[in-house]
Amino acid sequence: MPEKECTAISEGLRSKDPLDFLSKNVIVVADLDDEPKTKTGQAEATVPTVDFRNFDAVEVQNNVEGGPRVYELREANNGDLKAHYLPWNRNTGYYTILDVHSDTPLFFTAMLSGCGVGFLEADDGSAVRFSHHNITRPKTMTAPDEAALTRSLAFTEAKLLPSQYENVKAGRGVAHVHGVLQENRWRFYVQTIAMSQVQKLFEITNVYELKKKT
Repeated sequence: MPEKECTAISEGLRSKDPLDFLSKNVIVVADLDDEPKTKTGQAEATVPTVDFRNFDAVEVQNNVEGGPRVYELREANNGDLKAHYLPWNRNTGYYTILDVHSDTPLFFTAMLSGCGVGFLEADDGSAVRFSHHNITRPKTMTAPDEAALTRSLAFTEAKLLPSQYENVKAGRGVAHVHGVLQENRWRFYVQTIAMSQVQKLFEITNVYELKKKT
């Protein structure tokens, strides 16, 4: 039942050790409706979004023997899991402001399969600007322009780029970044995955907290 799966995800991410949960469970954020498209390339060209979504979660098959449990989030008007959500679109950038006084303690961004993300935290820790950018190379539809992505996310204090998750030993390298409001601070956890949705193969290759450089 979706309620059971939603509870497992919420409790796992909000536990004392979300990295342990993410080392054993994949949370796939399925593509949602496209947002209006704009051009990007510089941070000021990105589009603000304040968005909450209700999700249902379903457990999907994983054909990797002994592999992680896999949940797929799907938007549902009456879903049991409410979270901040940041969309994506080709050659478009989005950002959202996550406030520590939010009554919604979870954040999901769309799956990364060529995009870059990053965040900038207020000096007093009261809010975070989280950005999700997609920039493709000229005359291509999917090949990421990492140099342009790096420039467009130069203002961030911590970021994740395609080169950090695409090169995996098998399958298609993708990543998710999930945010959790813990002890009055937003924290972000990266999960990189070797994935083949057609063959239903999901293997976790790394999990870690996305932190500001000290």
